[in-house]
Amino acid sequence: MILHEVYCVRHLYKCAKCEKPVEKSAREAHDQEFHTSVPCSYCNLPQAKNELEGHMATCIKRPKKCLYCELELPFDKYTDHITVCGSRTTQCSKCKKYISKRNWEAHQRLPCEPVPPKETMENKFVGQEVIKNVRNWCELIETCGE
Repeated sequence: MILHEVYCVRHLYKCAKCEKPVEKSAREAHDQEFHTSVPCSYCNLPQAKNELEGHMATCIKRPKKCLYCELELPFDKYTDHITVCGSRTTQCSKCKKYISKRNWEAHQRLPCEPVPPKETMENKFVGQEVIKNVRNWCELIETCGE
């Protein structure tokens, strides 16, 4: 055990930045590998190499894809974007209602009743003529039957 302690004291030092034991002969390599600052590719802020991955996972400028339009934008702009983008509407081909992008998936899961075609003035007029003709035929049949 004493030999081990003597070896550690003679060959290792405790890094002041990360508190890990490092061989004295590898001090520069250790600093270069773990403690050199590199810019974040999203926000360009300098980060220690060993902390870069964790920073990038939570960086406020990391890209995030919109749920509605699939546009990739910085995370700090995401909430404002989806509020506006989710408010845009699309007309349902079945019920002809305008549904917000935010509610589109829920609307698709619900039974959607098709809207009957609107009655035009021409159709209404033709319908009234048919009804008159039917009444006339009924009256004619009644008088013929007497």
